[in-house]
Amino acid sequence: RTVCDAVHYAHQNLVVHRDLKPSNILVTPASEGNPGTVKLLDFGIAKILNPDMFPDTVLPTRTWDRPMTPAYASPEQVRGQQITTASDVYSLGVILYELLTGQRPYEVKGIAPHEIAQIVCETEPVRPSTAVIRSVTTKEDSDANKTAGADADRLRRRLQGDLDNIVLMALRKEPERRYQSVEQFSEDLRRYLAGLPVAARPDTFTYRASK
Repeated sequence: RTVCDAVHYAHQNLVVHRDLKPSNILVTPASEGNPGTVKLLDFGIAKILNPDMFPDTVLPTRTWDRPMTPAYASPEQVRGQQITTASDVYSLGVILYELLTGQRPYEVKGIAPHEIAQIVCETEPVRPSTAVIRSVTTKEDSDANKTAGADADRLRRRLQGDLDNIVLMALRKEPERRYQSVEQFSEDLRRYLAGLPVAARPDTFTYRASK
């Protein structure tokens, strides 16, 4: 949520980061009474929004003609389409997915650009709660793996529901179907932590009553 605050501040000042990923997020060393400070780094390929024509977009750029990190890039970045603040929401969704599961929604290392485009733009990510179980069941059977399986099942139960839906809403292929701002994304995380209903879930009576 601290990273979300930093990205939201940048967006308020008409800057889209465009390269949000774990290596651009620093946590300073912890000390007594201080858990460490989260800092957002490297605005090297950040883009100023076009305030005259489109307040929330930057001009399109041809695919692969500029630096980006495909594993964290949004579908519109991969296609070379107009970039909006929703592109940073997507990248934050990938980071949250990785924080929760220990893996990324897509593995694109070492494959051709057209294959990356197909995966990022057309393949739906596996729910985080499913991903943590798959990562254990694909390993060889052993006592250590059985323990890991029990841990994964506990994590699966925590991820099911709200967190699954929050992450998948941030990772929607269409920018207009994601959270409309990083602030909304962060607010849903706050509501989850507080045990409140989240916007990423259908607002049914049963769901609200259960919360």
